[in-house]
Amino acid sequence: MSAASNDNGRALEYIIVDCLLKTTLFSPTSATLEDQKRDIGKYYSLNNELKNDFNICTPKIVKWILGKLQSHNTLKIDRLKDNDAHVADIQFRDTNEKIILNLSIKNNHAALKHPRPYSTVQACGFKIKSPQDVFFRKQMQIISEQYRNKVFPEFTEYSETGQNLVCLYDQVCDHHINWLNPQSNPKVASNLFTFIVNTNFYQIKVNPTKKIPVFIEVSDFRNIALPQSFKAYKPTPSNPDHKNHFRVEFDNNWEVDFRIHSAASVIKKNSKLKNGKEKFVQLDLKFDVSAINKTVSPIIIK
Repeated sequence: MSAASNDNGRALEYIIVDCLLKTTLFSPTSATLEDQKRDIGKYYSLNNELKNDFNICTPKIVKWILGKLQSHNTLKIDRLKDNDAHVADIQFRDTNEKIILNLSIKNNHAALKHPRPYSTVQACGFKIKSPQDVFFRKQMQIISEQYRNKVFPEFTEYSETGQNLVCLYDQVCDHHINWLNPQSNPKVASNLFTFIVNTNFYQIKVNPTKKIPVFIEVSDFRNIALPQSFKAYKPTPSNPDHKNHFRVEFDNNWEVDFRIHSAASVIKKNSKLKNGKEKFVQLDLKFDVSAINKTVSPIIIK
């Protein structure tokens, strides 16, 4: 996700929470108040068209939320951090800290997750520095160093490295497929699916468009059956445009696409230690994970 897209998403969260707080029905956490102060400028910096879309959608979203919470009183409202375990952006809890409602807020995209490829083993439920993790990261390090050796010192930015970058993406995807498939069992399938898709939340997606009036999609992720197995594969190996993609097909009728890309412009070098040796530094890589097939169907709020 680009910095501008991230700021727009936070601006949308800001205006929704601001309108909810004006109802005086909710008590914000201290972290929520800090996030509101941080993001007020992002909202007022929006271009007029997008701000108008958000202003049209927000009362409709708030009305829908109030309808879901009408049987509850004195709820806390909390804006969760991006690095929290749950995909929710806004959470409502009662006075006993019981979670009443989780909301994932999306602005014009439906990406499920943006994980880093080096930590895939943790997404499958293995601990960091476990034998599985050590092996996986070592192979990622080998792939990363091969890329660096090909492009340094002539090139310093990912966009300059052409076919070498395509090869890097292809190798990372192949490594994931080769490692994931032998791990297919109920525990790993459940852990990976829960990490990527998560459950127990509603997704609210605002869809600005120039062709038709802005509309809202609400999807219910609360009761998705967890998978027992999966298969990782390349979508169309003969298509060069898919060398930075791989997919995972779960046995609960979900299929997700992993698209890898650079998350920075400059290629980081390894750090130098005092003894003259090099310490490995991860490349700035990130997956955009989206659903190809899923078992939830959105309702449209116009």
